Amino acid sequence: MHENPVQPMRFVGRRRRRRSVAILFPVLVSVAVCAFSTYSAVGNHASWTRTHRVQHHGAQASGRVTDVTTTTHSGRSKSYSSKITVALAAPVLGEATTVVHLSSRTLIRPGQSITVLLDPVSPKYAELPGHATTSSSTWKIATGFAVLFGALSVGMTVLAVRLLRRKPDAHAA
Repeated sequence: MHENPVQPMRFVGRRRRRRSVAILFPVLVSVAVCAFSTYSAVGNHASWTRTHRVQHHGAQASGRVTDVTTTTHSGRSKSYSSKITVALAAPVLGEATTVVHLSSRTLIRPGQSITVLLDPVSPKYAELPGHATTSSSTWKIATGFAVLFGALSVGMTVLAVRLLRRKPDAHAA
């Protein structure tokens, strides 16, 4: 039987490309998860920093509720968030109205009098005393995933470079 020397080279090239894709795909997925986790950690940390500042250093004020909006978030389970517009009894830090942010549904209705904590940096943002909108665990968990997948990405990249530098086995099918 006579073998064509050109045809096996064509298949070796295809195998090498497929091998490269098979090696690099998990690396790219790991890098993508790391990037998303980092983005999520930064956003959650910013939210936590704000809620921490409001809960510990916010200007306390009272006012009357003018509007309540509750939003339903669908996912694996339903969750809710609420925004309550409050007309302050007296202007605080130059603001006559503020929006209270809650990470849940609320029974507060328009016309009710409530006490709020205003963000000292941006008084248009407020929270109810003792009702932080974000916990510190959300950004800490996201940071943990970012570190985990960052380390995994580095390890997988080193392994991928080693595998791609290795010459393909001539007897491999």
